[in-house]
Amino acid sequence: MDMSTHAPPLHAALDYCARKLLAELERGPAALSDPTLAHRLTPTTAGLLRWWFTVEYCNTRVDNFHAGQRQAILHTVLAHELFQTDDPESLYRLACDPVRAWAAAPPASACPNRSAGYALRMASGSGLRWVAQALLVWQWANHIAARTSGLDDPRFSSHFLLTAATAAVRMRLQDALFGTTDAQGQCDVVRSSPIRHAPLFLPPSLRAAFGDWLARQTRCADHERALHIVDVAGGSTASSSPIALVAGVGDGKPDGERHAHDRAVGSRHPSSLCIDLALSQASMAPCAGSTPIAEFPLQRAIRDGAVKLPMLEPTQHLRTPPLRAIPPRPTGLRPRLSRVHRSLLGIGLDALSRRDAGFVALDSARRPKLLVLCDAPHVIRGVRHALTTSGLDKSAIAARVVIDLLPEPVTATDACICVIVVLRTGTGLRASTTLLAPALPPLWPEPDFTVLRSENRERAVLGRAPAHLIDVLSVVEHPQCHADYDALLRAGLAARGGGPNGTDAVGDLIVTGLRADADAFEIALPGLCDGQTDNADRLSDLSHRFLRARLSMPVRKSVYTHAGWSAHDNGLRRAFLECAECDPGVESHCLLDPRRHAMRIRDSLLAQGITPLRFPDALVRTVDAVYLVDFLPSCPAQPQPAGPSERAFIRWCARTNALPAEQRAHRPWHRVQLQAPLFWSWKRSEGMLSALLAALAGTAPFARRGRAATTAY
Repeated sequence: MDMSTHAPPLHAALDYCARKLLAELERGPAALSDPTLAHRLTPTTAGLLRWWFTVEYCNTRVDNFHAGQRQAILHTVLAHELFQTDDPESLYRLACDPVRAWAAAPPASACPNRSAGYALRMASGSGLRWVAQALLVWQWANHIAARTSGLDDPRFSSHFLLTAATAAVRMRLQDALFGTTDAQGQCDVVRSSPIRHAPLFLPPSLRAAFGDWLARQTRCADHERALHIVDVAGGSTASSSPIALVAGVGDGKPDGERHAHDRAVGSRHPSSLCIDLALSQASMAPCAGSTPIAEFPLQRAIRDGAVKLPMLEPTQHLRTPPLRAIPPRPTGLRPRLSRVHRSLLGIGLDALSRRDAGFVALDSARRPKLLVLCDAPHVIRGVRHALTTSGLDKSAIAARVVIDLLPEPVTATDACICVIVVLRTGTGLRASTTLLAPALPPLWPEPDFTVLRSENRERAVLGRAPAHLIDVLSVVEHPQCHADYDALLRAGLAARGGGPNGTDAVGDLIVTGLRADADAFEIALPGLCDGQTDNADRLSDLSHRFLRARLSMPVRKSVYTHAGWSAHDNGLRRAFLECAECDPGVESHCLLDPRRHAMRIRDSLLAQGITPLRFPDALVRTVDAVYLVDFLPSCPAQPQPAGPSERAFIRWCARTNALPAEQRAHRPWHRVQLQAPLFWSWKRSEGMLSALLAALAGTAPFARRGRAATTAY
């Protein structure tokens, strides 16, 4: 095969291999003696991948890697650690035949003493920094584990060089890895991204050591640091990747007089690893001529909900002259905007104001911003003058509006930017879709908003305007530039706005907080660790929740004012809430959020190496007991033996019931599995929920109203 003329779909082959690897990891450590791929990973890598990507861990936290980040991380691990090559043809053949990979891949000691380079192409705003941080943790953790075992594995290193294409990107990387600096110039590592998002990046066993390592990097002298972050000083960003991670650069600081990018890709240590995190644009050259091993273009990022959904604000009604090539104007002209530019700016300000009240009501820290891109300095002055004369003071402009010249392809991103206004005076400039990069990161990335983003994408496929503005990027462009979005519009990956009053900011999303007398309905879950009682997890520790108005109801017997259910629920949870509300035997209840409730209990279990338990769906306190309720879709034909998670919860309940009465709400705790058919039958017979739970827990006879008591179920 001539690789120069017929390059294989390398990323597709690696994606096939990555799916096989994840399937093996999902089966757990007990199955790792048989699989083709997973047993060839180091124990450290297998543990990290299981922590990052398997369902049992992903379901216990708010932050998770999206599909593009997962692809980039897995493909790099496969190529460098398992297949140990960066040759495109070899990678393609090994990825297509994992059995051959097992038999033919050399052992770690035979890894050639040369550098390896991989290019990862991802859409702008789709989380390049998180990928770089995860790969850094992967390299560091494996190097530390090998050194602890007295081994020298040339695939891994704890010395790194992060190269940024611009000074702005470098500053963002420094803030992410070292934390923001205070007034005295000191870094707060506690605020660094890997530590703030430790439930994602770091298993409990690595958190303290990695935090100490980061803190040492901020305290030691430059020449003693193991982690350097530099930018391509004076280099052109047009062909540079936003971020390049080089592992194995030695323990001395590279020569400061040499070009940063040359240091990263041309003069690395012979056994170093170079990874370029490049934008998914054809004009961008990958690291050292490497074939990209991961591809996550803008179209897929929008489809997967990894970035905001672009929405063209209607400007066709404006009477605008056509754009044409014109010479640059003198710099000394009065700062006045043309009528067309004033109209476009006004539409952008309206789009910003439509979001403001709704977004602030959900979270005051996520106030939306407006980005105004101008193609000439005199237009920038005109924008500032127009904003000032419109009544905005300088502080409001600085906090809510970002004004800049049309940027280079590589630029710093800001998730708070929700509106982009492009003011052009001529043609010959970059296409409109490439200008979206600064504003593409989602402002509301939590799982609470996943369904809302999906609904808007479904409406875009049907050619309809979004139903709300959660993670919708308003784009205000000259009508002549709307043609740049035709491909996205045809694919259903962009939408057309419905006018200034056509779309509500947050749809039917509401924030439910704690009720005034929440303490009366509190249920504290004791945290048990090594036989000792930790501080209990309280329901009110989660002070507010995001709910859909049409998928929620007001409740009286909960710490929250409202309770909600999933859009895919079959009605069981709503009926369960209604029964709990009208049952005089139920004192308090709560549908649990598996990603946010009882985090301390989960962390204490994880710290002991215990797999996360299957979290109960609901918590109910009656006058006699506290029940941890699981909803099951059907009744088993015959009694099923308790699985590991069930047995663990039975032990947890037994240990809880052995505590002093005041630490367990003066009631015994019981685990209950509530089958949907049984619940509906019980509800039709007008039975009390508290009696049903007691019967299922084996503490009361199983009886329905109007029928004789039978034996316990």
